[in-house]
Amino acid sequence: MAVCISVTFPGATLDTYMAVLDALGMSVGDPGERPKGAVSHVAGADEHGLHVIDVWESRADFDAFMQASLAPALAKAGVTGQPQVDHFEVANMMAPE
Repeated sequence: MAVCISVTFPGATLDTYMAVLDALGMSVGDPGERPKGAVSHVAGADEHGLHVIDVWESRADFDAFMQASLAPALAKAGVTGQPQVDHFEVANMMAPE
């Protein structure tokens, strides 16, 4: 079952986000090849930090991406500290056609 993953990186900024994307070999507006299991991705920042909301085919897919790709990219971008990660099973999702 699909899961929604909400991640907050306290103190991180959009510049931080851009550095992480660069470390992942991705860029804004160019979806390129999605990580295995990634369904959708939204990111933005406010005074509390950087917020990312993703839908993944499974929690295992997210965890594998985090361990193999995202954690090294976060380290390369200088992100320190533990993000706040919340998740729930998706009961319904509307997406553009």
